[in-house]
Amino acid sequence: MLFHKFDPITKIYTESVEADVQPEHSTDKALPEITEHYTVAFIDDEFVSVLKPELQIVDNEIKPIEIVQQ
Repeated sequence: MLFHKFDPITKIYTESVEADVQPEHSTDKALPEITEHYTVAFIDDEFVSVLKPELQIVDNEIKPIEIVQQ
């Protein structure tokens, strides 16, 4: 059976695996489309689309998060 694993803290999808026994922090629910800017997270027992962690919305545009070196 195909299971979709997710990070237990952020709930963001990490990978899909074929297994006979359900792995920890996974579900067999349908996986929505993952795009260039959006991934999915398993929240309240369902997958929802979320902006990828390395991106942010600035002035109504999706842009990479700038890391300031100190």
